[in-house]
Amino acid sequence: SGKTTLMRVLARLIEPTSGSIFINNTNYKKYSSEEYRSKIGIITAHEMPFEGTILENITCNNPEIKIDTVFELLNHLKLTDAIKALPKGLDTLISSEGKQINASTIQKIVLARCIINQPKLLFLENPLDKIDEQNSKEILDFLCGEKQPWTLVVVSKNNYWKQICKQIILLEKGEIKSI
Repeated sequence: SGKTTLMRVLARLIEPTSGSIFINNTNYKKYSSEEYRSKIGIITAHEMPFEGTILENITCNNPEIKIDTVFELLNHLKLTDAIKALPKGLDTLISSEGKQINASTIQKIVLARCIINQPKLLFLENPLDKIDEQNSKEILDFLCGEKQPWTLVVVSKNNYWKQICKQIILLEKGEIKSI
């Protein structure tokens, strides 16, 4: 139905062939692609870590990110215990596929990387589909908390989103069927 394409267009990973995109009543082409992308976080389907340590995967070596911020985020994303269980903790090296770490931990690491810089817009495609239901609900509550600085656009089959999101749009065969 075009969900992945829609997410990529909204994130300016690809440009639309026709029409216009407005964010908060402003055409998003008002901003350069670079400026716009600096204000967003995005997770597309099958997002993976890059080769490096867990800390590097979360912070992308940004020296402005404080370690306390990382630890706070680990707690919110239910990652603390998994990181502590690793002999080298945040200094654990992972491959570009993250094969030596379980899929739910990888999803949380990728999510942490996506939100560590407090983006204004957050685009998530099936961000927690490999995480157990209880942890998933707690993380979703955190992501949708009123204190969060972002507007969240999510594509998911997880029904809990329907309970916590303010607006739901149903796409079918490339068309909006209901809002």
